[in-house]
Amino acid sequence: MDGQKHALLNVAVYCKAGFSKYALQIQKQRAAAVIQEHGDWNLVATYTDFGTGPQLSRRLGFKMMMADCRKGKIDKILVRSISTLARDVWSCMKVLRELSALGVTIRFLDENIDTETDSRWMEFLNINSALGAVGREEVGAAETTSDIVPALQ
Repeated sequence: MDGQKHALLNVAVYCKAGFSKYALQIQKQRAAAVIQEHGDWNLVATYTDFGTGPQLSRRLGFKMMMADCRKGKIDKILVRSISTLARDVWSCMKVLRELSALGVTIRFLDENIDTETDSRWMEFLNINSALGAVGREEVGAAETTSDIVPALQ
């Protein structure tokens, strides 16, 4: 070795699930495996929200994570998916801009995007968030029509 010490990157994991505690466990295991691949990453905390819905204001784990970012305790956050972080473009971009200003990067595991290394992440997030919003509108519209399968009515 060259004798130089490399600083550890302080990494946090954010997990969120609506109804399945098993889904939370899978997210944690997946993130742990990613962290193990990087010898210079130090897991500082895992923040979880369960059954809180999409509103950021209801997510205590998310709020604690953001507070720790503001205190400089976190360098990188691992998140399963963009939709885990936020469900709408405005909320997602607001969070990402604040984290960027704090020097905190995010790695979205499902989309294989890391805001530290991928220069097109903002463009991708805009497109992905817009498509997700359209999908939710279509599901909502389908739920209000009379074309529901009779057995489910």
